[in-house]
Amino acid sequence: MQRIFFAPVADVSKNGKFFETAISGITTANGIKQLWGVISPDITWNRISKGDFLFIYNKGYLVYYATIKAKFEDTNLSKSLWSPKYKIDGTILYYDKILEFDKIYSCNISFDVFKDLAGYKEKASVRKFMELSEIGYSNLTKKYDTIEKIIKITAPNNGYKT
Repeated sequence: MQRIFFAPVADVSKNGKFFETAISGITTANGIKQLWGVISPDITWNRISKGDFLFIYNKGYLVYYATIKAKFEDTNLSKSLWSPKYKIDGTILYYDKILEFDKIYSCNISFDVFKDLAGYKEKASVRKFMELSEIGYSNLTKKYDTIEKIIKITAPNNGYKT
């Protein structure tokens, strides 16, 4: 079963790091790779794998979705691509859990669709890398059958490859 994950992105503009690294991609010795780093507890990180879906959340909407090609951890690469997150207690966190996308698509799906399916509270949003709840998976399967169908129904004019 393909799993569904969400990651918040503050800046999805063409000037932002997400566009630079995940949409345009970075040039490596093996060609261009579309990458995005997350901060994640191991329990969530260990559940995502090749073929799973990642939705990019921004201001109440899922604005991109991608199929995962690979995942790896690399603090040095993270430091070279993204600014760290500084916590109030002085802890520095790096976006060193890195996802490589097979394909990434633009979309415009209200997060309300998934809030309803998953039984999340009305004010729920994506504030960290997270997986769709088990209730969400169950309801998605009952109502839409597949993730592709929910995308087609809720965002029929979207889903073009970037």
